[in-house]
Amino acid sequence: MSFWLLMWTWGAGSLFREIFTQFKFPLLLFLCIWAIAWISAAGTLLWMFAGSETITILGADIEVRHQALGFSRRWLYQGSQIRNLAVTAQPGQSSEAVSSMPFFEAARNGSITFDYGLRTISIASGLDGGEARMIIERMARKIPRSISEH
Repeated sequence: MSFWLLMWTWGAGSLFREIFTQFKFPLLLFLCIWAIAWISAAGTLLWMFAGSETITILGADIEVRHQALGFSRRWLYQGSQIRNLAVTAQPGQSSEAVSSMPFFEAARNGSITFDYGLRTISIASGLDGGEARMIIERMARKIPRSISEH
């Protein structure tokens, strides 16, 4: 992905020169699409090299925080709406584990899942079943029994 990002950036340089010398609307449209793809790839690369996910139990609530190079985003899930805390089997490490944009949305394919209202939330992507079970056991000691038993 690093090589692709480097080549993608280098290729865009010639398009910028082309737009500034002779304006063409299709090139401008392509550059807008290019920028979205570049931001997505750079964000994924940043997450792979410097990102972390922290899960904290705050009373009956679960806080999930994504951090990378000083940037941080957090989601707080109220314990009263959490049900069915469980381990979700992940068949091998997929590229989706890093392709969901961590700062813009919560992970869609984590090893630990729970129902939150009408949605199913996935956290802790990239763990195997044993690691996820160990985390759930530690979480179960700190959260109300009603959350882990439903």
